[in-house]
Amino acid sequence: MTPDDGTAAGTSSAHLGEDEVFALARLTGAAVGSGEERLIAGRLPGQVGHLLGCGSCQVRVSAVRKLTSAARAADQTRIGPMAVPAFDALLAGRLLPHSAGIDPAVPTQAAAVPPPAGIAVPAAPQSPLAGRRPDLRTAAGLAAGIVWRQARLVPRSLSVLVCCGLALAVLAARAVPDPHWGEALFVAVVVLTVAVSALCTCGWTHDPRRELMFALPVSPAAVLTARLVLVLAVDLALAVAATVTLTLTGGTAAVGVLVGAWLGPSLLAAAICVVVAVWLSSWAGGLAGIVAWGVGSVATLPRASSAGPGLAGRLWSTSAVTLGAALLLLAVAVRLTANAERNLDGT
Repeated sequence: MTPDDGTAAGTSSAHLGEDEVFALARLTGAAVGSGEERLIAGRLPGQVGHLLGCGSCQVRVSAVRKLTSAARAADQTRIGPMAVPAFDALLAGRLLPHSAGIDPAVPTQAAAVPPPAGIAVPAAPQSPLAGRRPDLRTAAGLAAGIVWRQARLVPRSLSVLVCCGLALAVLAARAVPDPHWGEALFVAVVVLTVAVSALCTCGWTHDPRRELMFALPVSPAAVLTARLVLVLAVDLALAVAATVTLTLTGGTAAVGVLVGAWLGPSLLAAAICVVVAVWLSSWAGGLAGIVAWGVGSVATLPRASSAGPGLAGRLWSTSAVTLGAALLLLAVAVRLTANAERNLDGT
């Protein structure tokens, strides 16, 4: 038998496949002793032996190698050599000094690096507010736009959860024969619903929405603030609607009395959930909120005696102290989010 028959001693009668031909074409085009040659030769020892004794496969491998060389030469002729610029040079000093590894105290290092020749670097987009302080109307419009955009990032099931929770509160209050106990149950369910809703704004650890807080062009602290404003505003509006519904369907307490019974505790429980969730985790925030809700709800249950509520009962009400504590805890949560942003920046 001749070598062209592909049946030389020690080789198979079957010719090489297309993938093997391309791999062996790279082998014959690689430098002798290079890592690529050793890698291909180590993976295809049988195919290399077959190629040495098969003239037909040698012709195919040679044709592929020549075609590859011709295509590479054509690219060089039409496009020219591809000079990939350095990452820092392409950005032309747009990175912040601390993120680019530059010492701002050294003027020569902090200076912008000119882009390489032939590379057109687009100009950085300028904000319409650059160089001037926005007026009150412009700032309010931007804040309202940020708050409205958070509607897309809030979980879609959150509105369903809130509506179901408030509907359950009204039905449970109507089902209790004693109106005082029914109103206490209504207040407890409303507070729990608002707290869980606020907790959902922080996002769970595996929720992709949590990553969006650090990827948007607005600071994470502003995003969290806007999200809390949107969710709490909607929750409180729906809770007021549920309170009016309970009063119109046979409730004994006035709307203002019921709103005062759940407004302060709702904001306080929501603030506790949010600050602990941002500080530790969402599970810890949920646990802290449930403990606070349970203690406050038990402390404000109707009493047979004339004795007033204790310290927990006075705190679990709508007062200046309760509202101030809730706002303070929400501010701490926003501050913790800003600290997390700086930690991601490495500062």
